[in-house]
Parts: sequence; C-alpha cells; structure tokens
Amino acid sequence: MPAKGVEPCADGVVVTGQWAYMSGSLHAEWVGVLLARGPEDGAPGVHFALLPRQELGLEDTWHFAGMRGTGSNTVTADRVFVPRHRLRPYLPVLNGELTPEDAATPYRNSLTGIFSLGLLGSLIGAADAALEYVRGKVPTRPAAGSTYPSQAESPTTRLHLAEAATKIDSARMHAQRLADTVDACASQGRTADTLIRARARMESTHVAELCREAVDLLLTTYGSSAFHEANPLQRIWRDVHVGSRHAGFGMGIPQQVYGHALVGKDPREISLLV
Repeated sequence: MPAKGVEPCADGVVVTGQWAYMSGSLHAEWVGVLLARGPEDGAPGVHFALLPRQELGLEDTWHFAGMRGTGSNTVTADRVFVPRHRLRPYLPVLNGELTPEDAATPYRNSLTGIFSLGLLGSLIGAADAALEYVRGKVPTRPAAGSTYPSQAESPTTRLHLAEAATKIDSARMHAQRLADTVDACASQGRTADTLIRARARMESTHVAELCREAVDLLLTTYGSSAFHEANPLQRIWRDVHVGSRHAGFGMGIPQQVYGHALVGKDPREISLLV
C-alpha cells in the first residue's frame, strides 16, 4: 500500500509509513515502495520510490508455511528523506513508458512483464529438484502394499514420473518464451502491447500451476513419508504451494485479463498489473 505520510520539501519528500510483504528485506540494500503524493507536491498520484534499507526499520511479520526464505517482512520508515531523483510516477514504471538514462541500456519494459517472470525461476527449480529427488529414490524404495520389488518397477510410478517431468518441461518452455519476449521487446526499445502483456501474465500463471501439479504428483508417488519434517520434499511442497499462489497468479484474474485482451478489449479495465 502507498504510504500516506508524505511531506513535500525542496529537494524531494519526507516519508513516514510501513509496507508489508517486502521480499528480500533480510539482505536487500535498497527497497522499492509506493508513495501517494498529494496535489501540494506538484506531482500528484502514486509514485515509485527507492529507499536505502539501512534507513528503514524492520518488523518480523513473515510467518508463512512456505517461501520462508524470502524474508517478506514489513519495512517501516520514520521521516526518511527521499530525493527527487529517486522518485518516479508509478504508472509509467508499470507500463514501461520511461526513457532509460542510457539509451544503450536494454533494460526497458513494463514492470509487470519482468515482475511475473522473476517469480518463476524458484518454482521451476523447486519442481525440478523434487523430480530429481524422487527419481533418485524410487529404485530402492518399496512400493507399499504391492509385490513390486521397488517403486521403480511399478507402472503407476513410471506414469507419474513421466507426467511430472513433462509438466516441468512445459513450464520451462513457457517461461523461456516469456523471457525471450521480454528480452526482444527491450532490445528493440519498445514496450510490449497489452495483448502480449496479458498473455505474459496468463503464461506465468500457467507455469506456476504446472509446477504445483508436478510437485503434487511427485509427493503422491513418493508416499506419505515425503511429509516428514526431515524430508526435503515437504519443504519443496510448501514453497511451491505458497509461491504458486502469489497474487499475480491468483483468483482467476490472469485468465480474465488474457480473455479480455483476446476479444479486443483493454485488459487494464480489469487489472493494472498488465
């Protein structure tokens, strides 16, 4: 949420407020926040601001079942000065409409296109780790309640492994296409149109769902001991189930956004995160 305690001054603003779910707060050197500037500032509206982490407080509020390593705690500011050069209007940042300081720098795109992509690597990596762990164990694990000498001899295990591996491969291919699209638009110095951006949000959601489905299959194949606290599979399961339910993927909004764009409507009528 944008901070409400924003006081204009000659060279910028003085900020007081707090922001939850600040991933990376335990090791970040800088923090990006939203500020709500008023008409008296001369530049009203929501702004994106960069604040030094060392000037901020930190509240331990990230008590979640999964993704605990992100350290997504609450950061607080008590009259922190933000110079003008570290303030940018939020909508142009969101839509990739800012001109880079260095024209040779290709890092120009909509924030949402890059943002959704940045969430996918950990999900794909976790699902891949689960697959390799299960594959390494099935040759010596018994197939409970059967006469098979090991899980590897069970047709059900083989089917589950094949399906999980294909889901992970599909997730990786979609993520790669999304990354390639972001890179291509940036290198050409253009912002992706709303249809491409709506597809990107749908595509990232599909990647997250594929990873979750693959991990569920793998834990079912492995058996109930996957949920022992000493087993890495239960941690992967928790991480993927929390991470794949990030707000950017959830509540059926990405599907609505993409469908809206596919019939020629502006997907931003549904969500600004396009």
